[in-house]
Amino acid sequence: MKKLILIFFMASILLSQEMETGEVFDKEKYERGKGLFSGEIIFKNKGTPCISCHDIKGVFSFGGGKFGPGLEDAFENYGEDGLLMALSDIPFPAMLPIYKYKPLDSTEIEDIVYFLKNVKKEERQNNLFVPVLFGVILIFSLPLLIWRNRTYGVRRNLLKGGK
Repeated sequence: MKKLILIFFMASILLSQEMETGEVFDKEKYERGKGLFSGEIIFKNKGTPCISCHDIKGVFSFGGGKFGPGLEDAFENYGEDGLLMALSDIPFPAMLPIYKYKPLDSTEIEDIVYFLKNVKKEERQNNLFVPVLFGVILIFSLPLLIWRNRTYGVRRNLLKGGK
């Protein structure tokens, strides 16, 4: 029964996302973009991963670099065409030495842009981490608090030699 409720809940979330944007969310493309951004997937030309210089608040547990600007609003600021153009023909002086001789592949650029386009969805999901963690800690520590003196009488007798 719990599995059925969970499946229904996940399906309703996916359907609501599809209805909001009008397009189907491509999880595989999103994960590839996230992997390229974070360095989990190595660029074809062995370039430096984006996370070395950039951060996206609320997505990566340990954050990213502070050299470049945070990219959580990059899609809203530049749009899809702006990001595609910026990553294919790098206009930023700090990025030129890194990607001049190790340019990004067109599919890598598309995956990163798709990741940046949909990053707000994951940011919302990651915001649940702290309350869920707090709830789990509370659930596991509550029995310990309630029954902490449960064996006190037994242990006291055992320590005195069983009298």
